[in-house]
Amino acid sequence: MSLGLRLPILATGFCLMVGVSLADADIGMDIRATRAQSSLLSGTEAKKILPVEWQKYRPDTLARRDEALRRLRVLGLRLAADQKAGRNRECSNQIFLEAKWRALYTGDFNALDKRIRDLEKSLQTDDQSYATQQSAADGSWGACYQQAFMKVEASMLALQAMFDRQVSPKYAINVMPQLRNGNDAIAMLKALLVSDVANEGIDHRSELNALTTYAAQFGFKSYWQPYLEDRVQGLLRDRDPGGIDKIRAEMRAFLNSWQDPETGYWGAWYRINGRLYRTIDLSITFHLISYLKGDVHYWPQIIDTTLKIEGEPYPYGWRYKGGLNNHNNYDVVKIFRYGWPHMAPDQRNRVRKVMAGMLDWTLTHSLQSDGSFKGDQDFFSSVASDYYFGVSFLDEIGYWRADNRFWTNDDWRGSRATCLRIRQHLASLQLDDSLILAARRKLDAGCGSPVGRD
Repeated sequence: MSLGLRLPILATGFCLMVGVSLADADIGMDIRATRAQSSLLSGTEAKKILPVEWQKYRPDTLARRDEALRRLRVLGLRLAADQKAGRNRECSNQIFLEAKWRALYTGDFNALDKRIRDLEKSLQTDDQSYATQQSAADGSWGACYQQAFMKVEASMLALQAMFDRQVSPKYAINVMPQLRNGNDAIAMLKALLVSDVANEGIDHRSELNALTTYAAQFGFKSYWQPYLEDRVQGLLRDRDPGGIDKIRAEMRAFLNSWQDPETGYWGAWYRINGRLYRTIDLSITFHLISYLKGDVHYWPQIIDTTLKIEGEPYPYGWRYKGGLNNHNNYDVVKIFRYGWPHMAPDQRNRVRKVMAGMLDWTLTHSLQSDGSFKGDQDFFSSVASDYYFGVSFLDEIGYWRADNRFWTNDDWRGSRATCLRIRQHLASLQLDDSLILAARRKLDAGCGSPVGRD
């Protein structure tokens, strides 16, 4: 699947206008009716209830999950060491991410065990460049992923890198050929909205987050729409006879109806003991607010909810195992940036204190003296992501770019030197990864042009 959307760059405000179209009534009615019969779970409650549901599905689920995660933690350390040494481990990284998804979101331990064995074997292979190539069969990237939704992510990242270089993919994109039009795509997303863990043995939250995120990027990221229009073939827009305007209106109608009027947030839903429960999801909400450029409903509720969930566990709040990390800090700051015009004075004062605390944590606990960022192996996805989110947080909060300091007039002495130190260490790793390239762009914007490009 690719929800690539063929659109001109449209004026601000169009998104909300299409949200009240005919598609809104057709697509959103059943979602709103279902939500009316549901209850809201806090993150703390969800963390208690969902493990019980997994044990109903299979009594040994939690024990087998913990054992798998221990194995993955050891292999993740090997993967990180290889990546820091500059070795290409793209295939291993894809298998690692898919195995971790299986461990956390599925009860299929036979498939999980096989993926872990695949990972062990892959770490013995030095040349993994093939995993970065486009497939001639379906036009996808992510050769070592088995899950289609993960191939969509790899394809999106590859296309963004190609957009930066203004080159075209060699093959048409056809990752999910069963999606013939926007209605099929919306039906798939709606089917992922509710998980019944005890009976089905799968939690759709991660896949739902991924696919809605990619849909938003392909459809609403304005700066690369002309590239998708002119250079990329085979996206969903080419299969839907109703055209791109129809697809985009349908997607926006789905997102509008899914957004919770009570909290302003988006999140996964769960059927538990015959009742429906909604969750608040920081990651899903961040992605949609970010790619819709803040053009969303219920800003007072979003701001209030974001402040209320400061102490809640990820993905329902800011904390991972009780602490902070750059990934979640970046998400929160981006939400605050778009929400700043909607905040009351007392909310702004609280946000200033919160963001100052985040910045202090990153500078004193996460950032290392050599310009690297301290990784958290339990939260690890790749060395590239550790750098990307550390850099992105510092960039978003305005640490080295005054034009990003929406929340303060402070000017931090030594911030440019810190930027240069991070960039120097990043260059020493010799990693070729889309997230690394994105981090370098942000560092160049903050530090100034690298040597040789002034």
